[in-house]
Amino acid sequence: RGRSAHAPISSHRSMRSASSARALLARASGARVLATTPSNAALPLTLASSANDGVASRAPVPGVDVHRQSRREYNTSLSRLAVMRRPVNYGVRIVPEKSVVVIERFGKFHTTLGAGIHLLVPLVDQIAYVWHLKEEAIPVANQTAVTKDNVAITIDGVLYVKVVDPFKASYGVENPIYALSQLAQTTMRSEIGKISLDKTFEERDHLNARIVQTINEAATSWGLECMRYEIRDIVPPTGIKVAMEMQAEAERRKRATVLESEADRESEVNRAEGAKTKVILEATAEAESIKVKATAMAESLAVVGGQLMEKGGMEAARVRVAELYLKEFGNIAKEGNTVLLPADAGNPASMVAQAMAAMGATGGFGGFGGHGGLGGGGGGGGAPQAAAVDYAAIIATKTAMPRLPDDPPVARTGWPYVAQLTELCIELFAKHFNANPSFESLPPDVVKRVVDILGADLPIETAGELIDDESYWERRAVATFSRCDPVRHGRSWKQLFFERHCEAAIRAHDATNSTAEENDALARLLSYAGKYARALDVVCLPGRFDAKMLFRRMPWLASLGVRYKPGEEIGMGFDKSLFGASLSDVKAIAAAVESAETLLTLDLAGNLIDDEKARVAASGLVANRGVLRLNLSRNLIADAGARAIARLLHPTSVLAHVDLTDNKIREDGARAVAAALTTNASCAFFSLRLNHSVGDAGGAAVFRALMKNTTTQQINLAACSLASESAAALAELIARPRGTLISIDVGANDFSEADGKKLAAAVKTNDVLRTFDVRGCPGIGEKEMEAIREKVEANAEATEGKMYGAGTITEPFFLIDLNT
Repeated sequence: RGRSAHAPISSHRSMRSASSARALLARASGARVLATTPSNAALPLTLASSANDGVASRAPVPGVDVHRQSRREYNTSLSRLAVMRRPVNYGVRIVPEKSVVVIERFGKFHTTLGAGIHLLVPLVDQIAYVWHLKEEAIPVANQTAVTKDNVAITIDGVLYVKVVDPFKASYGVENPIYALSQLAQTTMRSEIGKISLDKTFEERDHLNARIVQTINEAATSWGLECMRYEIRDIVPPTGIKVAMEMQAEAERRKRATVLESEADRESEVNRAEGAKTKVILEATAEAESIKVKATAMAESLAVVGGQLMEKGGMEAARVRVAELYLKEFGNIAKEGNTVLLPADAGNPASMVAQAMAAMGATGGFGGFGGHGGLGGGGGGGGAPQAAAVDYAAIIATKTAMPRLPDDPPVARTGWPYVAQLTELCIELFAKHFNANPSFESLPPDVVKRVVDILGADLPIETAGELIDDESYWERRAVATFSRCDPVRHGRSWKQLFFERHCEAAIRAHDATNSTAEENDALARLLSYAGKYARALDVVCLPGRFDAKMLFRRMPWLASLGVRYKPGEEIGMGFDKSLFGASLSDVKAIAAAVESAETLLTLDLAGNLIDDEKARVAASGLVANRGVLRLNLSRNLIADAGARAIARLLHPTSVLAHVDLTDNKIREDGARAVAAALTTNASCAFFSLRLNHSVGDAGGAAVFRALMKNTTTQQINLAACSLASESAAALAELIARPRGTLISIDVGANDFSEADGKKLAAAVKTNDVLRTFDVRGCPGIGEKEMEAIREKVEANAEATEGKMYGAGTITEPFFLIDLNT
């Protein structure tokens, strides 16, 4: 400004001086520098986003040190996080609708500006961020998730987000969109792991709502709100897709077959109805015809009889009969070539006399005998009446006839039907069985026939003591309960009936509000049913189950499962967090289990059991020397509870199956379990599946502990956030000579490509492993997975049919089979 307007100044030099002045001024005020070319045109900025972290990058500005550029990026779009230069503060700022400007004064947050015109202080106030408040759709990239039934599916979605707090969005998180997308992916993977493949397609709404709830819990501190989340595509593996298509085709064929059979049935019914109607109409017409003919004949006979009673009527009748006789005699030879002639065929008078004699001998004309001649002796000339049939004599004869051994059974059809005396006795015996319940002195075949017609309402004490026939108990169970499966009840219909009956009685009983009579009735039922029931799966509300009375009345109970939740009659629309085992419920079960000598299985899955309740349950199992299987899956057990369970796996423990699937166990809890497995000599199966916080170090500790273990045969650490350290320890464990592990599941973990190669190389040297599941591990390639699959299949074929392999029992579940 101090130069004269006529002073000669180099254009390039003046531009460079102006650029330097702006740079110094920008450094003094902390603003971002925008370099210019000699032609004073601003260089364009690159708006490409990074493929790795979702944060947009910016091309370096010529003439300005990259490290001196401000690291704070200006977001013009929430979804793209586009990098642009910071708007210049000219003192007046117009903010568009649905936009918010964040103002900093001397590098510190000052205020936010809404839509409209605002006055700012140049060089003091800086425009730090500009946020758009519109809702935007953000695609979530494809990812692989493993369902509850171990099927790896590819799934993606769309996230709808908007800014609700510009201050938190600016200073709460470095990259909000990347954080939200990662959170959506992990939540989606976790929720998919809780349901089966078939439910995945049916429960999209549930998954979407659950993911939105989880995202909003974290996004509140980031100034963002997730409006909704929509799953876009669910792609199952090719083999599963083919199986689903075959299933759908089979369902369509089934429906087509059913519709065709129903059409055939309706067609047959219509034909039968038509034939029935035809027969009825024909019979009606024939009856009407017979009736009309009979009426006409009766009228004609009445007229003829009336005429015959007149004077000269009989003579006229004789003349008419003679004429008809001669006429028909003349037609004999016309109908055939064989003719029977009377001996005096040449004497017509003789033939007429024979015809008249035949007329007189007819009973119908017996009344005319009084007229003389050929009347046949007056009224006495008629034929005598036939004797009546004596049906009583026939029935008596049939009753008296003994049946031979080879005779077919008498069918209750036809008339007259005469029941055998044995059948009548059996029916009478079954009818009065309640009054005299006994099969004493009866042959087995007669007992079977009596049982087949007994009703399903007999008292269970009487039926249980006297009847062992499975067909009777099947009939009674199917009539009482729905969805009966005897395989789950020792393959016995009688055992199924008593176990289901006890479960229903316990579910309906309230131990806190019941009367003495109700308590006595339940106690009597459990005492008697204890002879036949071996496994109970109880569903009841919290505080209503008396475990102490159950074990006192049923001392032979071998398996107990308890679910503290409402019954199936109220449906699925209830808050599960309001139910679950209370501390007093767990204390009662622990006290009862402590002295249960015959109990083999204890199942407390899905009861919201936390660390404190887990410690109480473990205290009851410490003194128990009979429980072989413990199921605490789908609870809230963390590290403290895991340490309590680990103390049950002491060197003299008898626990053979421990399931801690889907809990809150972290690294410390996994290390406690690992320390217990080092010296344990009984556990054949152990599962930490879906404990996402176990981590790489926790998984490695478990695998190192199994190197010193000689009894564990099946281990499941799927979806436990394992990585390279765990992979190295697992590879060393698999390559160990004379190992005992026959089944390993580490699917849905974060193994790398190098980890996959290590595991594949280790499996090649193992001859015992029959199942090795690494599905859902993105780093393991198809080649390594194929090599692992071929090796474990070869191992399975080599040991198929053998009870023992590598010196150990290859199937630990025989311990749980109650029939063994």
